[in-house]
Amino acid sequence: MDTANNDFWLRLFREEGGDFFRTLAGGTLQGLGLSVVFIFVIYFLFRILHLLPKRGGGAVKVITAAWLIVTVPLAGGFMGFHQSLEKAINGLMVEGRFAREVMPELSVAISDFIFLLDARMAEALAEEMVPPDAETLNVTVFEGRMEKMQETWLPKIVESSADAVRLKYPFLQEGIPQQLFDGFVSLFAEKGLKSQIASTADQVGIRFPLTVWVEGLPDVAQMTGAADDLTRSELSGYTVQTLLRAFFLQPMALLLKIQQWIGGLALVLIVIVPATLLGLVKKFRKPSGVDVR
Repeated sequence: MDTANNDFWLRLFREEGGDFFRTLAGGTLQGLGLSVVFIFVIYFLFRILHLLPKRGGGAVKVITAAWLIVTVPLAGGFMGFHQSLEKAINGLMVEGRFAREVMPELSVAISDFIFLLDARMAEALAEEMVPPDAETLNVTVFEGRMEKMQETWLPKIVESSADAVRLKYPFLQEGIPQQLFDGFVSLFAEKGLKSQIASTADQVGIRFPLTVWVEGLPDVAQMTGAADDLTRSELSGYTVQTLLRAFFLQPMALLLKIQQWIGGLALVLIVIVPATLLGLVKKFRKPSGVDVR
C-alpha cells in the first residue's frame, strides 16, 4: 500500500499541482516578508535590553545583524511554508477537483464493491442469498461473514468482486481513482496476513486501516439511527473518509505537527542564542571610560 500511497500523491500533484504549489509559494513569500520586520524588531530589542554596545562594538553589531539576516528569513519562510501547506492540502483534498469530481464517483464504486462482496461472501458461506443491488447493508452480519471466511477464499472473492466493479466503472482503471480503489481492495485481500499479527500490533498501538474501518461500521450505523443497517451513500461516504484519513490525511497531519514544533524551536533559538552570547560579551567586556592607571 506504500506504493499506492506514493502514486496517489504523484498523480494528484501532476493533475492539480499548479494551485497547490502557488499556495505554498505565496505562504513562503509572506513568511519571508514578515521576517524582514522581525529582523528590525529583534535587533532593536537587543538594543533596548542593552545587549548591544551603545558606542563602538562594530564587530559585535555586524555579526548580530548578519545572524539575524540569515536565520530569521529561513525561519520565516519555513513557518510561512508550514501555514500554507495546510491550506494547500485542504484545497487539494476538500475544495479542489478531487473533492468535486473524483470523490463522488469513487464513493459510489466503493459502495458497489462492498455490497457485491457481501453478497458473494453470503453465497460462498451458503447463507441466505443477498441481492447485490440491495439498498442497505447489515453491518453486524457483514462483520460476521468477514470473520467466517477462510483466508484462502477471501482474496479470490475480493478480487472477483473488484474486477466486476472495475468493468462497471471504467474510470477505476487509471489515475487517482484507480490508486484509491485498488488500495482499499488490497486491504481485504491482505486480511489473512494482517489478522495473524493484529493482536500483537494492537498491544503496541498500531491499528490497521481495515480493522479501524470494520470496527467503525456499527458506530456509523447507530449514528444514522437505523440500528445495524447502512445505506449505500452512508457506507460509501464513511469508507472514503476512513481511507483518506488512514493513508493520507493522518500522515500529513503528523508532518504538519512536526513542522510546527521545528519552526517554533528555530524561532526560539534564533533569539536565545545571540541574546545569550551578547550577554556574555557584555559581562566580560571592559567598561568604557574607566581609568586603569
